[in-house]
Amino acid sequence: MGQANPFINVLPSNSGVVPTGGIIDIIVTIGNTGPVSTVPQAKLRPIIQVPPSVTFLPNAQQTGLPVGWTILSNTGSQLRVCNSTDPIPVNTSRTITLKVQGVTVTGPQTFSGNINFGNGTTCAAGPIVRRRPDHR
Repeated sequence: MGQANPFINVLPSNSGVVPTGGIIDIIVTIGNTGPVSTVPQAKLRPIIQVPPSVTFLPNAQQTGLPVGWTILSNTGSQLRVCNSTDPIPVNTSRTITLKVQGVTVTGPQTFSGNINFGNGTTCAAGPIVRRRPDHR
């Protein structure tokens, strides 16, 4: 990938407060701080995970993906996307808006995101990331 530095930021709207049955947006920003190279298309496999108190809406209702991005998998608690045909130049970013619905009432929990990398040729889902039992 040369000298590219991809980053991810996950921010739930409404301070992460989701009433049971309510829907909020999860704003995911993915970008490239460089310093030299563009991140190639089909290279990024960001994974966004939500706590058991919410679930991702079905793929058909996930309308906040930038052009050139696809959903690879959606288990309800984990959603994986790919920059299928969207290279990311230095000092630019993409915003992905994902929708989740409240399932149960709980105390504070964590939304998270990480980036896995693919071959830069085609997007494939890859393995599902498992939560540690103590990470609830």
